[in-house]
Amino acid sequence: MTTRTMTESAATPAPDARLSLTTLGAFDLVFAGRKVPLAARKSRAVLGYLAIADGRRETRERLVGLLWSEVDEARARASLRQSVYEIREALDAVGCPGFAADKTQLSLAAAPLAVDLLAVLDEAQQGRAHPLLLEQERLLDQLFRDFESADVAFHGWLLAKRQSYEERLAARLEAALQKGGAESERIARALLRLDPTHEVAARHLIRARADSGDVSAALGVYKALWDVLDREYDVEPSRETQMLVAAIRMAQPDDPQPAPAAPAAVGFAAPAAAVTTPVGARLLVSIGGFETTGVREELRYLVHGFRRELIASLVRFREWVIRDNESAPAGRNIADAGLGEYIVDATAFESAEGVRLLVMLRNARTNDYLWSERFQLTLGAWFDAQQAVVRRLAAAMNVFISIGRAETAVGAPQGDLIAYDLWLRGQSMIARFNFDDVGQSTRLMEEIIARAPHFAPAYSTLAQIKNSAHMGIPGLYRDAETARSAIALGREAARLDPVDSRSQLCLGWALIMAGQFGQGAIHHEAALDLNENDSWTATSTALAAAFAGAHDIAERRVARALELAVQPTPLHYGYFSQVAFMRGDYARASEEGLRAAPTIHFRCWTAAAHGASGDLARAREAAEQFLEQTRAAWRGATAFTPAAAVDWFLHCFPIQHEADWARVADGLARAGLRGQNAGFARVVSAAR
Repeated sequence: MTTRTMTESAATPAPDARLSLTTLGAFDLVFAGRKVPLAARKSRAVLGYLAIADGRRETRERLVGLLWSEVDEARARASLRQSVYEIREALDAVGCPGFAADKTQLSLAAAPLAVDLLAVLDEAQQGRAHPLLLEQERLLDQLFRDFESADVAFHGWLLAKRQSYEERLAARLEAALQKGGAESERIARALLRLDPTHEVAARHLIRARADSGDVSAALGVYKALWDVLDREYDVEPSRETQMLVAAIRMAQPDDPQPAPAAPAAVGFAAPAAAVTTPVGARLLVSIGGFETTGVREELRYLVHGFRRELIASLVRFREWVIRDNESAPAGRNIADAGLGEYIVDATAFESAEGVRLLVMLRNARTNDYLWSERFQLTLGAWFDAQQAVVRRLAAAMNVFISIGRAETAVGAPQGDLIAYDLWLRGQSMIARFNFDDVGQSTRLMEEIIARAPHFAPAYSTLAQIKNSAHMGIPGLYRDAETARSAIALGREAARLDPVDSRSQLCLGWALIMAGQFGQGAIHHEAALDLNENDSWTATSTALAAAFAGAHDIAERRVARALELAVQPTPLHYGYFSQVAFMRGDYARASEEGLRAAPTIHFRCWTAAAHGASGDLARAREAAEQFLEQTRAAWRGATAFTPAAAVDWFLHCFPIQHEADWARVADGLARAGLRGQNAGFARVVSAAR
């Protein structure tokens, strides 16, 4: 095999030849009418991945982590080298140019490609339904089906990508359907093939069939919708759909006024008090503080857990921007509430059956209440209640959400309900950010795993604890064993539930904490694909990218987080300050550090930012606050000293490049904070 600085398949291409890839269904490679003889499954997977990757390029490190995640690094890299050789030989055999490989990355950047997945997406962007959408139900489930078992990490990435592409495709088709036109009937059919519970598309087809005089076909569409909703979700079509069909059956003209909403429906019209949403607009939903004074302390975790999980569900819907306003008590107006903003308030109280929750929705502009309902917070009815809240919100705000999407966003977890109850208790401890509870919450997660070994959230939460405990307990050092344990837990969580963004996020951080930045980035991108509307996922992955030196990616994610958060919290600003520091924008890091939460390590980052920017008075003030807080909370094996506190802080963060780590140490030194034994080599050895 010839070795060059950059090696490429070098045969002269045929005129106007393209490399055509079939990714939806059985994977196939054709160049200029000739089938590409590439037999090895992982080599084919590498080529398919490159064809749909951003920029059609990827690093060797990330490909190794994606397709050889359970093999030691030396063997994995050797396997990738073999795949590179096979790909080059196969493409050269048919005269296909463009594949390139150097010591760090692979690419298809120079090759003219035709990829069926990208063609489907492009057609939808142009307001058209690609024929493949009409031929195959749930088409995106066929993406790379030949490679599903290639590797556990690839499987998790693939499930996340399928969901992300399906969301993107549905959004484009829905926008085209709302515009109407000659293609609208094909688009409605395509949407129903993509999501058989899509009532807006079903109603469009029912009307079209009825308007053409084919009432039998219209009723056939309705029956198919009824059957899938009954069989898969045990619900009926919405009242609006039922009234449309009733009008057709009675040979009456369609009522131009929207029908009132029925309690069990999802995609029905808004009540009179609601504001009709313009096409393409997104509504702001503020989740206010849930009032719990009427509930005993030992039961409040149920209310707080329901609120957290409701937010986690709501952020998955692209139609809404979710704002966490826990500091806003129920019944209060939220500042700067404007047109299109809605507020969810709730009050909990005890009853003979346990805890009841009164949930209310009001229009922030008019303060009119649009909907309210009582729910019993029992674990048996927990997920039904969450799905009901999602459906009522959608109805009140005139937003269509299909039953299928609601079920995906609010699904019952794997494992028994007692395990879920224990997990909620553990989450309540972690939410307080009180690391005196680390031991107790750790034991609780271990108890859940012993009781329900298939309950993925327990593994991801335990990985989260191991990833972050050393940052909140002054004097506690992370070590290689903790890093290995966190990775194992994160991988098990991602294996059990690969489409849970929290599993992917925690696994990504576990890998990054162990210095495996490229592999961690894959899982963080999967987390973003699965939950692109969550400001915390964007914020957390922005910091990870900043630690790896990927500053452009970090900034894009910060911008996305700011867009989603609407009103960032002090915790957001703590993360933003670190991102700005890693990029070298010390003025911005200082400004955002002043708005950050007053936690120990945020204080130290602020001291470093002030020191690096030359504001030494503020730097020393923040340094003193850091030392005061650290001294009071010190848990180190040795006695507290200012140098020991600095050594501890400098070991905490997974910074990839020594020069970046040195900038942090220098900023602290300018603030008067100097360590004795801290060194970049020590940080790396602690991670590995």
